[in-house]
Amino acid sequence: EGQEWGLFFGRYRRTLLDLQSPGGQRTEAGRASVMGAPEVVRIRYSGVSDPGQIEEMVVERAAGALASGDVAVFAQLLDPAPYGGEDLNGGGQDARLLVARQVISSFGGAATSQVQRGAEPGVWRAGRVTLRTRPFSDFIFISSVE
Repeated sequence: EGQEWGLFFGRYRRTLLDLQSPGGQRTEAGRASVMGAPEVVRIRYSGVSDPGQIEEMVVERAAGALASGDVAVFAQLLDPAPYGGEDLNGGGQDARLLVARQVISSFGGAATSQVQRGAEPGVWRAGRVTLRTRPFSDFIFISSVE
């Protein structure tokens, strides 16, 4: 069976468009600096699809990292917007780690790994610490600790 209409759509050739990474290599590398963090990947690919459960997982991991002093995990879950947004290369990761260290030294002793959802959306309690979340891209991050 051949083509009934005999249409010609042209010849295949290489293009500069990458459908998996439409922004190009630099954009994809920047996005990977945020969404490719091990803790973010672990949560994103956990099999949980409900946004409320994903938010709870983020807060639980952040609260656990805060209580145990795990700077690397806590930094990965901090809102990337103040540190470069979609691209944390070029100093953004270091700034995030510095802030995570400061937050842990200030609030770590008051936090517990047990979390409780607050009355307002995006507000959680972990011991005597309040954690606020904010959506960024297609994920939820910790935006403030009080």
